[in-house]
Amino acid sequence: MNGLEITDANFNTLNGGNLVAFVDVTFNSVMTVKGFKIFKYKSGNGFFAAPPSEKYQKKDGSVDYDDRVRFLVNKEDGNPLMEELVRRFKEGSRGSATPQGNDEGNERQRIPF
Repeated sequence: MNGLEITDANFNTLNGGNLVAFVDVTFNSVMTVKGFKIFKYKSGNGFFAAPPSEKYQKKDGSVDYDDRVRFLVNKEDGNPLMEELVRRFKEGSRGSATPQGNDEGNERQRIPF
């Protein structure tokens, strides 16, 4: 095994909007990082994943978000871990994942890797 490998993911799907799911990801069967996000492109053509982020206030008073998890990637290769999350989300949203409960209209799914 080289580097990080996704060994488990729990998806909490949302109803409506461009943010379609929150994901808790387990890497190498050891470390779980909560709060990854799956977004739908505004054009409606596909999805992309984003790492957990934290809201903060800049010195000028404006609000911004900072990623809590950073991956070293190059622009040509993209981020294979984020691409794997999107692939698994798309597979699960077609019915291959089993629901794990319901929170106010949101559906939980555990998608095994």
